[in-house]
Amino acid sequence: MANTALDWVHPISSHIETLLIFKDSEVIKVLDHDALDSLLDGELNLDGLSGSVKAVYVQANHDWLIQALVCCMIPLDEQGYCEEEWQLPLQRLCDTAGPGPDFGGGRIRLACRSQCPISGYKDTLWDPSTIVFSAINQALDDSQGELIHQDLIEGVTEENIGLIKRALRNEEISSRNHIQQLQQDLERQKLLSERLAKELEHFKQKRTSLGEHELIQENDRLNMKLRELQLTIEKLRETAEIKEQGTVQHDDEIIDRMEQAEVMSVVFHPGAGHLNLQPHQLLDYLEDPMAYAAHHIGLSKAQYLIWLKHHDRPNCVVCDEPVPLIGNPTIFDDQMDIYCDQHKPLD
Repeated sequence: MANTALDWVHPISSHIETLLIFKDSEVIKVLDHDALDSLLDGELNLDGLSGSVKAVYVQANHDWLIQALVCCMIPLDEQGYCEEEWQLPLQRLCDTAGPGPDFGGGRIRLACRSQCPISGYKDTLWDPSTIVFSAINQALDDSQGELIHQDLIEGVTEENIGLIKRALRNEEISSRNHIQQLQQDLERQKLLSERLAKELEHFKQKRTSLGEHELIQENDRLNMKLRELQLTIEKLRETAEIKEQGTVQHDDEIIDRMEQAEVMSVVFHPGAGHLNLQPHQLLDYLEDPMAYAAHHIGLSKAQYLIWLKHHDRPNCVVCDEPVPLIGNPTIFDDQMDIYCDQHKPLD
C-alpha cells in the first residue's frame, strides 16, 4: 500500500518524521513515522540486514525542509529486528543538538558522534560526511515526490499539459506561417513597386523621343499601376496586423476558459519541486519552462542550468570522478561544487 502524507507526520509534534537506513554513504531504506514505530516496537524487520547498521533520524517541517538530524547506530538481530534493549532518546537529542549545515531552511540541529549533546550516548552515534548530507537531501526530495497523488490535483494532468502545449504550439506555428507568407507577399509587391517606379523614371527620361500624348498616357498607366500596388501593400499590412492580433486574442480565450473551469496545472522541476500554475501563468511557463523554474527558486536561468547539469551527472569537470551531489540549487556553489577534492580551487 502506498504511503500517504499522514504516514510521515508525528501525531503529537506534527512535524514530518522519517528514518533513513544507510549502507556506506547510500540510502538503502526509507521508513516513515509508522514504520519507525513498528521497527522500534519489534513489529517490523529490515530484510537482508543484521548487526549494527547506520541510520539517520530526520525531523522536517511541512515544506520538507530539514530541521534536525540524529546520526545513530541501530543494532539488529539475524532476522533484521531491532534489539529489544536498544533505547535512544531521539527527541531529546534533536531538541538539544548543536548547529549543523543549512539545507535551505536555515542551519539545522545535528546530533552525531563528534557533537553529542547528551553524555553516555556518544558511542551509539556516528559522524556524517558531505556525501551523506547530499544523500539525505535527495532521499527526502524523492519521498516528497512520491506523495503527490493524482486525486490531490484538481486540474490539468501532465498528459493534458502536453496536449495544451501542442495545441498552442500548432496554433502559433500556423499563425507564424501565415504571417510569414503575408510578409513574403508584401516583399514581392515592394520589389514589383520598385521595378515599376524605375520603369516610370525610364519613360520620363524618354520624353524627348516620345510624343507628348503617348508619354502622358504611359505616365498615367504607370501611376495607376503604382497606386494599385500601394493599395495592395497596405491591405497586406493590415491583414498581417489583424492576424497577429487574432493570435493573441485566441490565446487569451484559452486562458479565460481555463480560469472559468478553475483549471490548475502542476509541473515538476528538479530543485524547484512541484509548481502549481494558474491559467494566466501557463503561457509564461510554456514560453521558457527552465527560466520559469529558475525564477521560482530565485536563480537566473544560467545558474539553474549549471546546477541541473551537476544534478543530472555529479562528476568533477576535470577528471570526471563522482563528486557529492548538491540537491538544493540555492546552496550550490558553481565555483567549488563541480570539482572533486583533488581539483577543487584553493581559497
